Amino acid sequence: MSKNKPVWRFPAIILTAALMAPGLVNVSRANAFFADADSAVNNLGFGINTIVPEEEFEEPEPGQETCKNPKAVNTGSVPCYVRAKVFLSDSRIALDYEDYLNTGAWRKEDGWYYYNGILQPGETTPALFDRILLMEDIPEEVQEAQLNVVFASVQSEGFDDAAGAFASLAH
Repeated sequence: MSKNKPVWRFPAIILTAALMAPGLVNVSRANAFFADADSAVNNLGFGINTIVPEEEFEEPEPGQETCKNPKAVNTGSVPCYVRAKVFLSDSRIALDYEDYLNTGAWRKEDGWYYYNGILQPGETTPALFDRILLMEDIPEEVQEAQLNVVFASVQSEGFDDAAGAFASLAH
């Protein structure tokens, strides 16, 4: 009588192992999913994008051409795209600079003047214009006015052109 019991236990153990095997495989897969790891080391270097305006300027005389030649100097460590915008502080003053624009090096788009090249570190753009003409008809109540040129730059790496580089600033 005791000899028959071990015979019945053996198939029960086999059956139990057969039923548990798929579960054990899934547990090992789940464990591998949760225990899997990977790492990477990324060394980042940062470039410095800095431009500085530079110009020769003489006090303008009404009705006469005056020297004013705004340029941008790349004092940073990365090549960049450059653009410029011209602002007159008082719209009652008639001032001409557009006749003196350097259209070979700069182009006008969307109210900005874009330098046609990529400005390398240490380089200076050609002057946006080389002189201005202050018209003679200045209202008496206007004592002082300013013509300001603002430069902006974006690192050129990663962009196909200046338009795409400056458009990225809006996002």
